[in-house]
Amino acid sequence: MGDVHSFKFTSTKENKGDSRKYGYFLDAQNLAEVLLQSKRISLDKAGQKLNTNVKKMKGIEHGKVTKKYIDYLIQDVETTYQVYEKLIEELDLYQIDIPPTRIFSSASLGKHALKQLAIQSFLDLNPDFPLR
Repeated sequence: MGDVHSFKFTSTKENKGDSRKYGYFLDAQNLAEVLLQSKRISLDKAGQKLNTNVKKMKGIEHGKVTKKYIDYLIQDVETTYQVYEKLIEELDLYQIDIPPTRIFSSASLGKHALKQLAIQSFLDLNPDFPLR
């Protein structure tokens, strides 16, 4: 699948030359789907499953900027951050040395775990095995 969920920042006006800094986006929904084994999990459901302190606000009218709507947006960011923190805690329990930006599926996690355990794949051990 490649780096669909991870974008590398490589050049901006302030990010050029020898002191270039890199950063990544993390798709928290994808990470939640993998670690919580839930397809298309919403922020609300992830917050519930992970028992975050801040929950997603409900009953909001979209399309009109009000104080309540701004509060909703701020609370969404806070909820997303708490979900992220809980997901990282969950990932740490697995003791798999993989950056969260490199987890695209449960296969990514499993493949990295096998590599960490120095278990070679069947094809690595049998390079002459016919693929057809």
